[in-house]
Amino acid sequence: MRNAEFTIRDICPGPAGAKEWTHASYSPQTGLLYAPVIEACADFKLVQREFKEGMGYWGGEASAVGKPQTGAVKAFGPATGREVWSWSSEQPMVASVLSTGGGLIFTGEPSGNFNAYDARTGELVWQFQTGSGIHSNPISYSIDGTQYIAVPSGWGGWP
Repeated sequence: MRNAEFTIRDICPGPAGAKEWTHASYSPQTGLLYAPVIEACADFKLVQREFKEGMGYWGGEASAVGKPQTGAVKAFGPATGREVWSWSSEQPMVASVLSTGGGLIFTGEPSGNFNAYDARTGELVWQFQTGSGIHSNPISYSIDGTQYIAVPSGWGGWP
């Protein structure tokens, strides 16, 4: 391998694009899989790097600077891969998705909005501004027969 950089490639999705670490959710009620999506492209360069055993080896660099970055919550038929509905966001969706037996889907946005969607149609049916970005997992729990939904809010140490 030469000591030179190789051609830059504009690749979509970028290194954090499509489906990242945050959890998708399956609903046995609807038979759909709900996924948080990151729509982001990046310029990739192959760059010679020294390989060190036990360390991550990237073999290059990626930059998303100047590239549009948006997101979505998407519902898919898991057997077919067919997209059933999509709800678009101005920012990448970096929070996990929770589906409930009540026919609702919950997830948060980097803007701090905590959203509930109709599981069958994707219609936004409720929204609450938490005051900080959401990059975590919503949960459902019950006390004395009353169901509650909660989500941690705040960027913490992630960025």
